[in-house]
This record gives sequence, C-alpha cells and structure tokens, in this order.
Amino acid sequence: MEEVKVCSSCLRTLPLSSFSSDKKGKDGKGSYCKTCANTKAKEHRLERRKDPEYVKNHNAKITEINKQNKRAAVEYFGGVCNDCGGSFPDCVYDFHHLDMSTKEANPSKILRLKDRSKVISELNKCILLCANCHRIRHFGEKQ
Repeated sequence: MEEVKVCSSCLRTLPLSSFSSDKKGKDGKGSYCKTCANTKAKEHRLERRKDPEYVKNHNAKITEINKQNKRAAVEYFGGVCNDCGGSFPDCVYDFHHLDMSTKEANPSKILRLKDRSKVISELNKCILLCANCHRIRHFGEKQ
C-alpha cells in the first residue's frame, strides 16, 4: 500500500505520488499536493506580472536571451547572406527553409529551446538570408 500525506493547503489525504519531490521535506516530498502547488505558482506568476518593474526586467532579460540565441545561429551559418554574401546586423537575417516539406518549426521561435540538438536539426534545413534576399526568393524572382 502506498504511503499517504496530508496537503498543507487543501488538507486532503493523498498518496505520496501526488506530491512533488522536495529534498527539504522529511519524506522527500513538498508540503503541497501538485494541484495546490500549481495553483499557488500560477497565482504567484499572475501577481508578479502586475509589478511594472518585474515586467520591465523580465522583458529585458528575455530580449537579451533572444539576441544571444540569434547571434549564435547567425554565427553557425558564418554570418553572411547565402545569396548576396552581405554581412549585416543580426536583426536583418532570416532563416530560409530550402524544402518547406521538412519544416518542423519556425527557426526564430525554436532558438528559445534548451534542447540544442532540436535547434541545430531545424537550422540544418535552412540557409541564412538577409531580409531582401529572403523576400526576393519568396516572390519567385530567384529559386
């Protein structure tokens, strides 16, 4: 028979599997069941989003991480447009899929993943183009 524990929030008696791991707890489990812990975490996140200073700092942090990820991806391709050979600021580059049937994700979005192998896998299906050359390709003027 599985051990049980009382949730400190909802006061229900639940099996230990209903609690997340926590090394600080005597039994190696948190004091709140997973449902209550998730609810409290969601409330905490919503409360933080009301703080303009937190939002400003959070957005700045995310923007910086996105810039670093884009920089790494541009460097992965050598930092020049595949078509015109131009070198531009990172914000000018797009990742163009050579075969749309192999596209699994938008490279600009997938750069946020921590699993670098998925990022590299998707980037390997692409070439680096400056915005102008990318637009030209999609208007059919150059294939």
